[in-house]
Amino acid sequence: MVESEGAGTGMTRLEKTGSRRLERISYPAGEEAFQGLFGTPKESRPPLVVLFHEYLGMEQQTMDKAMDLVGQGFAVFVPDLYGRNIRPRNHQEAYPHYRYLKAHPRVMAERAQLGVDQAMACVNFQTQAGIAVLGFSMGGWAALGVAGWHPDIRLAVSVYGYLNGLTRLDRLACDLLIIHGLRDKIVARSDLRMFQDLAGRCRDRCDLVLYDRVGHGFCNPSLEPDPVLGNFYDKAHHEKAWRRIVAAVKQMGQL
Repeated sequence: MVESEGAGTGMTRLEKTGSRRLERISYPAGEEAFQGLFGTPKESRPPLVVLFHEYLGMEQQTMDKAMDLVGQGFAVFVPDLYGRNIRPRNHQEAYPHYRYLKAHPRVMAERAQLGVDQAMACVNFQTQAGIAVLGFSMGGWAALGVAGWHPDIRLAVSVYGYLNGLTRLDRLACDLLIIHGLRDKIVARSDLRMFQDLAGRCRDRCDLVLYDRVGHGFCNPSLEPDPVLGNFYDKAHHEKAWRRIVAAVKQMGQL
């Protein structure tokens, strides 16, 4: 469905507090080393959210989203998709690592799966609430790529994510929430058509939300506007999408 703009109430403030700190977790993969972020609320068996970072890696805005999710009552793990010593400071530094993963989707899938494994290890996974995988842009691609990999993944959320070779989403057993802006010039139109086709055939488990006045990156406050690519941040739609994401995860975990 296409949603028109609306104000709505504000989202939970994204801020660092003493009760919502993220712990750095190092983990190996063969000869490579990775370092993710983990946070958990006081609840003993909370739903688990695996939040995949975007193109620029472990940005502050990703950490802010992770801390907000912890504040909402979820355990959260942010996998490292680039490597422990790769922390891009700008687009120029991030581009080679992004292009490598884009050209090697199997490597991306392996790193995403490793991230889910590590997340489960962090919480000593024993919960009926299940796992939600969530990502924005490149992270949305990672979330969709790993969605069918583990039976405990019950929800996959992709926000302006792309497919890059993932063509059998209809085989996934989990629920899907897919959010896009119709002014997005980065995600291929063929990808969007596949999402629309899937939503038409699998309405009981695929929720496709289209916003008509935003483009790529509208949930990223640190994004620099780029009219050519349709990239710009939009606070109102960020808040609207975030509320929808949190509600979907809560419904999965029955919080």
